[in-house]
Amino acid sequence: MRDAVRTGRLAWWMLLGGAAGAWFVATQGIAVGVLGVALFTVGIVAGQTLGGVVFDALGLGPGGRRPLSANRVAGAVLALAAVVWALSAQVAGEVPLWLLVLPFTAGIGAAWQQAMNGRVRTASSSAFAATLTNFALGTSVLVAVMLVHAASVGWPTEFPSEPWLYAGGAIGCVFIAAQAVLVRRVGVLVLSLGLVAGQLSAALAIDLLLPTPGRPVGFATIAGTVLALVAVVFASLRPRAARHVAPVDPLAADSGADGPGRP
Repeated sequence: MRDAVRTGRLAWWMLLGGAAGAWFVATQGIAVGVLGVALFTVGIVAGQTLGGVVFDALGLGPGGRRPLSANRVAGAVLALAAVVWALSAQVAGEVPLWLLVLPFTAGIGAAWQQAMNGRVRTASSSAFAATLTNFALGTSVLVAVMLVHAASVGWPTEFPSEPWLYAGGAIGCVFIAAQAVLVRRVGVLVLSLGLVAGQLSAALAIDLLLPTPGRPVGFATIAGTVLALVAVVFASLRPRAARHVAPVDPLAADSGADGPGRP
């Protein structure tokens, strides 16, 4: 990886994917307790889908530029419609608008993070290097934020006692390593949508089984989640390859010959 940066095969700013991961984690801590898991994840879906379309079109991923197709654009539009529908009931309430924007921006950052980590993995030929770089930077950013927060409001007085609550970081390591390997093969958009399909299903199940106090799951959230899953399928469809007809050689056609030049 150092050689790739030194020789210019890898730009230094491509090592900053972990900063977007830190923002993703921070927004979870800020917004999930108010919005609920399902509503937060729908916002992530919209951001990841839009980011995937844009970053694939710009060629930021390791697989190069992937042109826009009708399916990809329609999937992105459906994902945005899903988030508007899911948020409609919440906007009518007293949820601050800035809190609704957080998961959307985190989703865009997650798509960019996938592209950057994929670039690092390709240049270094190591998913471990990409994962380590991602978490080293992300942890540094979060520690800085924690110190600023502690200086302003004080340190936490207690920590959760359930051991399984601390497994999130280990799961995140596997999550990032898998992204770094897969993004070159499938592109930013399809990777984002594949991850989102699992996130949405699990998030809605968690909110239904373990609802956030004072924030019941409404019809708009369920319908928005279903529409977002439809967007995932739609954008993942590959367009049919156009049939190509061999061009007719006008000289051969006029001669009426039965040789190789005849169409």
